[in-house]
Amino acid sequence: MNSLRKQPDFSHTDTTWHFYLVTSEYDDSVDARINQSGRARGIAQTGENYTLWVKTWAEILRESEARHQFIQDKLKVEVSDTDIEKRISALAQTVMKA
Repeated sequence: MNSLRKQPDFSHTDTTWHFYLVTSEYDDSVDARINQSGRARGIAQTGENYTLWVKTWAEILRESEARHQFIQDKLKVEVSDTDIEKRISALAQTVMKA
């Protein structure tokens, strides 16, 4: 992360960067650093145009599963047989007119 931050391409852009350190576990000192009041859990360091996150694989998988479930719930559409028949009939009439 520090090597990238020193590059001119990094510092002269309007892009906000998110760096992730992913591990299987971390010790108490890292836990204390990523659990501070006033910022989201997992943020170890912030700068003008970057954020450094520390997460475990388990946290990433849990967050991904939660987002996946949210999307699945939003995409659930129940259509009755009657509605399906009406849509097919309307489509068939449109095709026949063309």
